[in-house]
Amino acid sequence: MSHIPFTATKEDLLSLCPNPKAVKNLSFKYLRNFQFSGNCYLEFFTRKEAENFYSKYKKSRPGVKSLFVKFISPPGSNLKLSPVQIGPAPEKVVVAYGFPKSAKVELISSSFPEFEFVNTAAAPVLEYKYYDIDIKEGMKKTFIFHFATQSEAHRFVRTYNQTYFMPKYNGKNNLLDIWNLM
Repeated sequence: MSHIPFTATKEDLLSLCPNPKAVKNLSFKYLRNFQFSGNCYLEFFTRKEAENFYSKYKKSRPGVKSLFVKFISPPGSNLKLSPVQIGPAPEKVVVAYGFPKSAKVELISSSFPEFEFVNTAAAPVLEYKYYDIDIKEGMKKTFIFHFATQSEAHRFVRTYNQTYFMPKYNGKNNLLDIWNLM
């Protein structure tokens, strides 16, 4: 499906299905910078359920833009729905852009002690580079945060989105743009 509003949730999309239990998997597709692309993939348990959904929505117009539904065969293993850093629970993942280029994972991890991060062998905070070149002057860094719960991820977004990280750190204002993945 494409032309999905960025505010849509899994529950919103499942409510479009006559039988939500027929959906085996729903995966949102993200751009390389973790912004939502407006696309998702619905995988059904049976081909018949997929065909029913497709025939119902292939020409629908729920808003100003048409909801675009395309029927595809099961994808090969090389289909990459989202960057690997998201992991199995995207609803607990937060992406934050706007950290200074000198910021390190250790500094970022220790800057938010009031939040409960996921407790795994992997680091709960990762630096993400979606560009293939060195960071130029004025560019900001993106970090990925893995939280223990979805509510903790939402609390982090509500608390820190559109706030300054260490105002005047290295003489620069660092306004954070933070969003929760679906």
